[in-house]
Amino acid sequence: MKLNLTSTGGSKATLLPERGGLLSSLNLTTPSGEKSEVLWLSPEFDSSGSGWPSGGMPLMFPFAGRVFSGLEPFKYKLDEKIWQMPLHGFAFAQKWQVISATADMIELSLSTSEGSRLLFPFDFEVRTRYLLSDDYLLTETKVTCLDSFSPITKSMPFAIGWHPYFRLPASDHEQVKGRFKLTTSARTQFNVTSAGAAGMESPFPTGSAGDCSDLANPHLSNLILGQIESTEAQIESPAGGPVINLEWDPAFRYLVLWTQQGKGFHCVEPWMGLPDALNNGAGLAWLAPSQSFTTWFKIGIR
Repeated sequence: MKLNLTSTGGSKATLLPERGGLLSSLNLTTPSGEKSEVLWLSPEFDSSGSGWPSGGMPLMFPFAGRVFSGLEPFKYKLDEKIWQMPLHGFAFAQKWQVISATADMIELSLSTSEGSRLLFPFDFEVRTRYLLSDDYLLTETKVTCLDSFSPITKSMPFAIGWHPYFRLPASDHEQVKGRFKLTTSARTQFNVTSAGAAGMESPFPTGSAGDCSDLANPHLSNLILGQIESTEAQIESPAGGPVINLEWDPAFRYLVLWTQQGKGFHCVEPWMGLPDALNNGAGLAWLAPSQSFTTWFKIGIR
């Protein structure tokens, strides 16, 4: 199933509820009246699959990044039991339900399933509302703990994040990519370890090594930014092209930067917590049964 949103001025967005609720396309109207595709989707994307989509903007729930049990990734310990947890959680691999839909608004939900119970011992509901305007898309996400079937832990831990693949439009990507610039108020950085965990926190920027004026800088290909003073960032296009403006709820305390050499995207991802938040506690939230948590993320163009 494919659902389309259209604003009064002709901006468009596409959602795939049965493919993890994926936002697969976002085409916004620039100040000059032109349409600009903001997101990148891999040519190998399989709309009928259930693996990581490698494009668009998937939601990471219940945890962003890797979890660890000791040194073992993709496992975590809760109530003396070891649980499995895929990279970036499992929401991207589930079928979402359509709660309501209009021309410019769609609300999707994900609830406990037999599959999720094998990975996460809580009954939950996640609702995300997508609201499209001519020059921005606003997402509002509500996480609710319905119940716990854990005999000891009654409150539900989580630390969600968004994983947008921002398109860097160029016929020769490697030639033009270096002209894209990220503006951020981050004051610290965490290098990502070879195991996928967060390394030690250090000041950012660190001279040319942390220079955001060139997104092709290898240092920015896999990095976590922290102590962000403003909940806003910009991706500037070359030669006076459109600027992608990002705004987010203060609950998102970190920005994760990630790309792959030779690909036409750079991810700038708002995360609540660090990788392995369940153990290090950075950005981790807890909900008792019947409690909810609401957050938002906005992508605009100017």
